[in-house]
Amino acid sequence: VAARWENDRLRMLTEAFNALAVGFAILAVPLLFDVRWTSAAWALQGAALIWVGWRQGRPIARFAGTLLQLPAGLAYLQHALFRSDCFISDWLGTVMLAAAGIFSSIVLFRPSEARTDAVSSALRVPLAIWGLLWWFSGGFVQIADSVPPSSAIGIALLFVAISALGLEWLSSRRHWPPGR
Repeated sequence: VAARWENDRLRMLTEAFNALAVGFAILAVPLLFDVRWTSAAWALQGAALIWVGWRQGRPIARFAGTLLQLPAGLAYLQHALFRSDCFISDWLGTVMLAAAGIFSSIVLFRPSEARTDAVSSALRVPLAIWGLLWWFSGGFVQIADSVPPSSAIGIALLFVAISALGLEWLSSRRHWPPGR
């Protein structure tokens, strides 16, 4: 209700409460879930911060969203490296990390004169690379874990081809140059 009022003091109070809610949600997630779900939630929260920062024209929120995705990836890698079975067998986690990075990059590539700044320009390509690395590494490891070795190369090529088609479609639909 206070966000709809024209009073700037109440709007600032509402934004402060929103920032506190996001901060507490980020801190509460590790207490409720294991590392895989914590890292996925942090990545999605980082993407949401980037989107909100883009909508409100706040470069600090976009930078904070990017910084939140880094510990998410590191926590996921730490969990994957210290597990006894295999490296990144939970493909859904890598898909969520990839989706957060790619979505963040797409948001930062959106054309808008008021929201283009040095932070957005510097972060949009690294976020695309981050998301694509998670997508392809998770896909290749999942193929290696679940497909017989005799057909792994063919399935991997099919995965790359379908991914390339999806990236081309995403690039043309959302005007996202890294997808090409």
